[in-house]
Amino acid sequence: MLFHRLDVWPRSDTLLVEPEAVDGGRDSGLSDDVSRLLEWPELRNARDLGGLPTADGPTRFGRIVRSDELNRLTEAGRLAMFEYGITTIIDLRGPGELARHPPALGDHPGFRHLSIVDDNPDGGAEAGTVADSYISLLEAMGARVGIVMRAVADAPAGGLVVHCFAGKDRTGVVAALLLSVAGVLREAIAEDYALSRPGLLPLLQEWLAAEPDPDVRDHMRRRFECEPGTMSAVLEHLDKRYGGVAAYLRCVGVDPASQERLRARLLAD
Repeated sequence: MLFHRLDVWPRSDTLLVEPEAVDGGRDSGLSDDVSRLLEWPELRNARDLGGLPTADGPTRFGRIVRSDELNRLTEAGRLAMFEYGITTIIDLRGPGELARHPPALGDHPGFRHLSIVDDNPDGGAEAGTVADSYISLLEAMGARVGIVMRAVADAPAGGLVVHCFAGKDRTGVVAALLLSVAGVLREAIAEDYALSRPGLLPLLQEWLAAEPDPDVRDHMRRRFECEPGTMSAVLEHLDKRYGGVAAYLRCVGVDPASQERLRARLLAD
């Protein structure tokens, strides 16, 4: 496989350097988003979850990365990813997606396929708003969400990347839960979600150009909406129904000890 030939397997002593833009920014509000974006050719929606504000200082770089489908990586992109220190890959895509597009890194020792849903919601036809579809996912697939969160909590040392197809919907929900556990400010969580739009806009434009049906094009535009208020509404739902993200996670099998490991992964030195 390609990553064997590249000989870039991360070592346990891999050093991850945090961008200087975050140094001294513990009380400076939202992070410099540019420093979080990752140029791993040809991914369109990859960024580090480091540098986001909490009461205990910013989240750490090099711990968790969110992205779109890793099959888009070129040789240079894979090299960049492994040199960044990634040792665990969590693929949230459904079984049908994997059958159509088998994971190029599926035999990596840190690869895990942990589907949240059985089909592809990134382009699905759910009724209601995008926030409604995320809330439905959390309510209907809580057990699977719990499995994903425990997998992150129990992952070995090193960087972890979690991805789906576009890196917006399933990955966005998982990222919002992780950041909530770490105590990231709600405004920053919502803005992290909205950062998917610029990277995915060229992909949307390609799909719109190839689709003759105006109704389908309108649906595509709605599904690719990335407003901060969407994720804010999802987190507010968890507040009202469960008393917060921590309580929701307990309900889906993520105990306090696992949640503390999640927090430590994003915050501990």
